[in-house]
Formats: sequence, structure tokens, C-alpha cells
Amino acid sequence: MMRDLEINKEEEDVDPSEAFLGLKPPYKAALRGDWDAMKSFFNDYPEHVVSPLTINGDTAFHIATYNESKDLLQHLVHLLPPSGIFDALSKKNNHGNNTFSQGGED
Repeated sequence: MMRDLEINKEEEDVDPSEAFLGLKPPYKAALRGDWDAMKSFFNDYPEHVVSPLTINGDTAFHIATYNESKDLLQHLVHLLPPSGIFDALSKKNNHGNNTFSQGGED
């Protein structure tokens, strides 16, 4: 029990905004609708392609789907190993939405 409290205390000490510091470039590119800049970032850092970019837990896949950017979505999919595609597309944000549930909404 005490160990659990210590773990939770350590997590509370982390500034949540620090988790997103390294991902500001693709987030800002998304705000501008600059899909080429997002592609470039993820080409250089493919390990972050499924990392949350927003405080709502949206990944680049969520953003590409929200914006109906098929080109960006295809590009991101090609950065993943085949075994990781389903997990990346089905990853839920903080609202419980994945790219499958977001696609095609009006």
C-alpha cells in the first residue's frame, strides 16, 4: 500500500505539460493544417507516431481523421510496422474515441 502511494506521489510531481514539450512541432503544424510539416516530423521521429499530441490524448491518427486528411493518414500508416497498424488506429483518446469511431462523422 505504501509503495502504491509513493508511485502516485511521483506521478503527481510531474508537470503534465512537460509530457507534450517534445511534441509541440507536430501539434502546431496540425493547428496550421500543415500536413507536410507533420509528415516531416514523424519521418524523423516515427516512434512518436502514436504518442498523444493533445491534452485530450489525440494522436496524429486522430487528428488526420478529424481533418479528413487521407494523405496524412496513409503516410502515418506507412511509418508503422504491419503488426502495429490496428493498435495505432484503435488507440482511444481520453474521450474513448479511436480513429474508427471518428471517421465519417459530420
